[in-house]
Amino acid sequence: MNVRGVLRSVRPSISGVVRRAVRVCPSCRSVLRGPTRGFAPSALTPKEFDEVVLSDFAEHNADECWGLYDLTHAGAVKAAFDRLAHAAARDPAARGQLESIRGSGREPKTMHYMLDFLMSSLATRDGPRHDMRRSRIWLNEPHFDAYDFARRASESKELSAPVRDAATELSAAVDQLVVHSFAGARAWPGFTRGANAAFFVFPDGAATLDGTTHWELMAWYTGADMRAQLAEKLAKGRQSFEYKVLREIEKVPLEQAEARFRELESQTKVRDEPDHVKHGYGRLSWAIDGAASENRDVRNWYELLRSWYGKQ
Repeated sequence: MNVRGVLRSVRPSISGVVRRAVRVCPSCRSVLRGPTRGFAPSALTPKEFDEVVLSDFAEHNADECWGLYDLTHAGAVKAAFDRLAHAAARDPAARGQLESIRGSGREPKTMHYMLDFLMSSLATRDGPRHDMRRSRIWLNEPHFDAYDFARRASESKELSAPVRDAATELSAAVDQLVVHSFAGARAWPGFTRGANAAFFVFPDGAATLDGTTHWELMAWYTGADMRAQLAEKLAKGRQSFEYKVLREIEKVPLEQAEARFRELESQTKVRDEPDHVKHGYGRLSWAIDGAASENRDVRNWYELLRSWYGKQ
């Protein structure tokens, strides 16, 4: 959700939050698993204010997933992920086991936040059309719960001891990051409040869409600046499409031109690109921080994925 969306969500709750600040938070006991308590505005800390807001969200958005995070622990979570990646790069069995823990296709096994899987049964149906839809979901939202993934990895008997130990450290770090959280039981069974609700990116990099691997299509997920390269690709693609359209429309009567254009548009792979492609993204601190310099050693999570799935 963008900042404007967050403000829209918070704004209707502000008056209730302020009133609660001078008496009690009636839902704190059920949502945050803590005692009901009163707040004085002059003594209200940022953490207490956030707890009241989260509690208010839980009352009105019980089927959604929300979290409250202490970002002073974000660096520790990043470092723990990188230690896990470093250990996994030295375990020949790690890729297969970690991918199995994550899941693939119609069966993502780790708790995840791919909304089309959670909200619709279409993503699990058979047939080429549904295979395509499923592939696009994995490509666009390979968002997996960090705590659940780390817990599963730490309990795996197939992984080496160094990988399991690193996963145990990661689960503890994520637990420190997530102060409070809640989620609807239908979409997220087994959700642990105060631990789940922080996701990381773990694509099914070897899966393909129209003959290209997901990893190649995720050019935005990198530490490099991809704006120039992606702009060039988009320009070439649109030029090719526009040329084809002009040549084809010339062959039909004027009254049929619009219908022919729609037909051609539906057949081509060139579409209005999402923002992360239009603007390139890249330059991600997640991929840059902790990376190995010029050698091939794996020092962070991004480098681990690149070692498995190749260049983008």
